[in-house]
Amino acid sequence: MECSHPSFKENKCTRCNLHIADCGNPATIPFRYIDSNLSITVDEVKRIRDVNMKFLIENKKLHLVLDLDHTLIHSMKIKKLKSTDKETIKNIKYDDVFEIKLSNSEYVLKLRPGAREFLDRVSSMFELSIFTIGKREYAHQVVEQLGGLSRFSCVIAREDCLKTRQKTLDLVLSHKQTVLIVDDTEQVWEKSCKENLITIKRYDFFPIKEEGIVVEMDKELDRVFEMLKEVHTAFYDGNNEDYGMKDARVVLKRVMISRGLSCLSQEQHQEEDQKKLGKCIEKGVEVCRVKRLKIKFNGAWLENPCVPTKRLDCLGEERVNNEDQKKISESKEGSSVAMSRPKRLRITFNGVVQKTYCVPNRKRYKKTHEVFNSSCLV
Repeated sequence: MECSHPSFKENKCTRCNLHIADCGNPATIPFRYIDSNLSITVDEVKRIRDVNMKFLIENKKLHLVLDLDHTLIHSMKIKKLKSTDKETIKNIKYDDVFEIKLSNSEYVLKLRPGAREFLDRVSSMFELSIFTIGKREYAHQVVEQLGGLSRFSCVIAREDCLKTRQKTLDLVLSHKQTVLIVDDTEQVWEKSCKENLITIKRYDFFPIKEEGIVVEMDKELDRVFEMLKEVHTAFYDGNNEDYGMKDARVVLKRVMISRGLSCLSQEQHQEEDQKKLGKCIEKGVEVCRVKRLKIKFNGAWLENPCVPTKRLDCLGEERVNNEDQKKISESKEGSSVAMSRPKRLRITFNGVVQKTYCVPNRKRYKKTHEVFNSSCLV
């Protein structure tokens, strides 16, 4: 039987031992994470993906590719760690902080809150893989703290990338329509992979901050799990249809639309709210809940910025810029105010400018009781 030359090791066919040149120089993809000298032909990669798709569908699973740094963990070289941080780690005795020793460096590693529980939960719905820009030695030691290499179908590292510091699903042995990605950095992924991506908020722990409690309130993995669960449920909806024809990317897009947001906009909102909550904690003020600040000017609501409220102290009155407030207060109800040029109305909250509005230019401006309805929390 004629050899199909499915793969090559050190440029020799793994079946018939012929040199790749004598086999017609077929197009191949290097799979260095399997073997440093292994390359597989494009046709064989497709065949393997077909087999894997059958396995996934039979087990009602999809394939999930996870990033490591700032997604599941945060690490720092020990020599860069502040002495105060070393003391904090020693005193608190975290059960999710570890030291790993590599051939030329040592790292301290902190698991993201809920990382292990997240992996336990998603493993029933997804085949798991790791794809990191970190080096292989580093990646394997980190994975050992996440349950070991046996938990993941593959661990792809920097040495395995086809292009420098760029991730691609060409190295994943599953069809793209069955693959989802969770990563904190969109830019490292090839453009063709963006539809598979769920962006997670970046996780940073080191250096340890005084308001570190905010970091440990991190619930991003819970949010991502709910999204993954929703995609999985919608994909395997129980209608006994041909799941091989379905596309998880389409389902993911539908889930995002149904939630009324994109991953990026959600990340931005969470970052803004986290910063505001952080400021509250820095000032030692108890956080009650997030409310909406409504500003009414000339009978119209101008903006609804989201701001944290507090039980202790109102954090200062929501106010217009002093200069503009003085000009507004000078006009009495029913009086006429001359405006020679456009004015700027600046709304500030706790000393920070929230928004600047342009008041239209008018020669004669009739001020009513609704010109400025003082800021109020509703």
